[in-house]
Amino acid sequence: MSTSEPSVVDQPIPNGTPQIVSEGSEQETRRTTVKRAAAIDTPLQQVPYIVLNIEAPNGKAVKVETTPGDAIVDIRQFLLDCPETCDLTCYHLEYNSQPLNDYVELGEYPELLNGQVNTLKIVPDFYDERLARLHVRRLRDLLVNPPSHVVHSVVPAIEQDQQDAKAQKKKAKKKAKKTGSVEEAQQELQVQDELTPTLSEELDVSALLSGGIDAEKDFMVDEAFQFTSFNSMKKPKKEPVAECIRNVTYSAWNPPPGNRKLRGDLLYLEIITLEGHILHITSAVDGYFVNSSTSSRFDPNPASSPYKSHTLVELLKKASPNFNNRFSRLLNRKTTAHPLETTEVPRPVYDWAKEVSTHQYDWNRAEDALLATHGVDPRGVLRDWNDEYQGCKDLPKKSLEEKIIRDRTHYRVYTEFVDAATRGAVAIIHGFIPPVNPLDAPRTHVFIFNNIFFSFAIDGRDQYEDCGGDKVSYQLANHDLRGIQALNEADLTDLYTVATCIVDYRGHRILCQSIIPGIFHGERASKHVYGSMDHQSETIVVNEEFHSLIGKASEKLHIAEHSVQDKKGNIVKLNTCADTKGIIGSDGRSYALDLVRVTPRDANYPDPKTHPSAVLRHELITTYCRHQALEKLYKRKEEQDKDEKKKETETEIEGKDDPESLRKKQEEEDAPYMKVIASIKFNPDVFTDTKLVDDDAKISKDKEQVHIVSKFLVDDVIPKLMTGLQNLEHSPSDSPALAKLLHDKGVNLRYLGKICNLAKDAKLNHIENLSIFEMIARASKHVFNAVLKEVEPDRNKKSDHWFLAPT
Repeated sequence: MSTSEPSVVDQPIPNGTPQIVSEGSEQETRRTTVKRAAAIDTPLQQVPYIVLNIEAPNGKAVKVETTPGDAIVDIRQFLLDCPETCDLTCYHLEYNSQPLNDYVELGEYPELLNGQVNTLKIVPDFYDERLARLHVRRLRDLLVNPPSHVVHSVVPAIEQDQQDAKAQKKKAKKKAKKTGSVEEAQQELQVQDELTPTLSEELDVSALLSGGIDAEKDFMVDEAFQFTSFNSMKKPKKEPVAECIRNVTYSAWNPPPGNRKLRGDLLYLEIITLEGHILHITSAVDGYFVNSSTSSRFDPNPASSPYKSHTLVELLKKASPNFNNRFSRLLNRKTTAHPLETTEVPRPVYDWAKEVSTHQYDWNRAEDALLATHGVDPRGVLRDWNDEYQGCKDLPKKSLEEKIIRDRTHYRVYTEFVDAATRGAVAIIHGFIPPVNPLDAPRTHVFIFNNIFFSFAIDGRDQYEDCGGDKVSYQLANHDLRGIQALNEADLTDLYTVATCIVDYRGHRILCQSIIPGIFHGERASKHVYGSMDHQSETIVVNEEFHSLIGKASEKLHIAEHSVQDKKGNIVKLNTCADTKGIIGSDGRSYALDLVRVTPRDANYPDPKTHPSAVLRHELITTYCRHQALEKLYKRKEEQDKDEKKKETETEIEGKDDPESLRKKQEEEDAPYMKVIASIKFNPDVFTDTKLVDDDAKISKDKEQVHIVSKFLVDDVIPKLMTGLQNLEHSPSDSPALAKLLHDKGVNLRYLGKICNLAKDAKLNHIENLSIFEMIARASKHVFNAVLKEVEPDRNKKSDHWFLAPT
């Protein structure tokens, strides 16, 4: 884990932005296609295209091909990436002198759907203070990262591969001269010509583990194959961006006095040109001009040469010849890039997973760091994440269109919540946010920021002191997240969960949750109605209404109703594990919390003291229930006589043309299957410290059922998985893909050792190696996290932690 970038566990992948494919052109116009997803279930061939010719105030034009589903704001975003219009920020588009709404789709304007080239004009607008600040940010961004005409080509990548191949051949020849083995050199050259060696081919893992390989001598510095850092990789040469302006800052004369505000002054800027001149510029409602102020005298009146313009770029072109020459060359330059280099990635790229980039001089980055809000809405309004999240669940879902809108809204809200929670967690680790319990021990601090509750995934109450402590809490946080996902998939109308995500950063695991209304205001606002709140099962309460409600969820999650006894001697019936809590918030909603065990413990690891977090996966329970249901149905089918089969066949023939009859027949056929699945339930409190008070026969039956499903995992699921790997039904390319495959099949990663041994017996060397790599990576993660927790800024050059911050 990096010291500078967080990772989000189970974070959903954000939607990609509309892809922009451009073609280079020698002229001042360029042809561009804005590709965007069309309406659902609409064939691509039926989507009409709209061709727009957009005329800028500077006399240049841009041609755009788009679809009726695109909005004007998408066109504006594209214009920011065009060198011809990149400096324009305050304007509106007009068609035949009619202003177009930025947030209306083009299809809402029938006159644009004429199949001809339609001309839109960019008309400048008046500035306000917000738009003026955005314009200054845009100028700073253009000076650091100016747009260019990009021509897609794979030739540089091919040339790089050829150069690498030649370098490998030279190394092989040198090695042959040293060792005198010509045959080995020829074999090595032949392999290099055919394909690039993979890690699994070059590394004999079994020999490494048994001590047969000197890791430092034979593995790390071997000339034929060695690990290389990103710093040693060959990078394409990138020309530095030419300096056009020395500095762009806000003047100390800000804010404008009241009389100047009435005259239209918004901001004052100081810009130092390459000629060494200090320009004091006024940002007014109608544009920018150079005023007569100096560092010691305030004179907002226009200078003798005000160079007035609606944009800062045009003003600087008039005031600074060097800026005019250099900036024009920047915008007219043509660059060649591989298509993958211009493709936006769906996830943020962390610093530790990419090559080290040059730290650039960037005014906007510095300003953002100094004025960071750590995920708070910049508009100054605290969002009620819980109300937004639960509101998505309450949206109608009867029709397909309603379901799509509901899922899209839920996805958007949850993605924004994860982003805000990630920023807040990073700010907590950096010490920007004070805890709500400063008098407690630092490791037990909790935080409330941006209407999100943050807590460390540690054993703050010493509940697991005898069986792992913080390590157990670290693992149980994942179980809680999976339990929330399982309950959300059940999709019950009146039972809610809180928005939750886990952020791993600098060795810490932080649990981020939306806040239940009234939970911090005592029993008068929110009410605990189910389960134990003291984590020791001192008192377990059960509200009959909530018990009935969560019983609907237990039906879908295959949880059996069972009786437990708390430490005060009270006997209650539960539809969940004893650790699950039920709370009714001040908004009247029923919330389920601490869904750590929605599935039973693994009977292959029955001791809760040695393996407190050994819980079966929900995918395994689903697979087992389906397997059992099919077996019982097959037995019933074999027992049916020929007369019944003939009768069913006749009924099918008679009603085959009647949709209602077919639907009813399908329901009748599915009813036994669904009934068998619903009848299979498990007790999540067996093999735990919870005291069960059902009769001995029922407790023995519950334990036996958990033993059966645990044995099913080892004797059925894993062997079938290995058969699928042998038959190439599954072919994981790396260890994360192997881990995902195991999870999808319901196999916990604590069985990686068994998978590795079975792969070795089946001579699946790549699966064996991937299993070993994953085990090493997971073990190393815990060691590395312990190191990261102790990392503090240190100027001592002999510090053990400086390897985390290479120069």
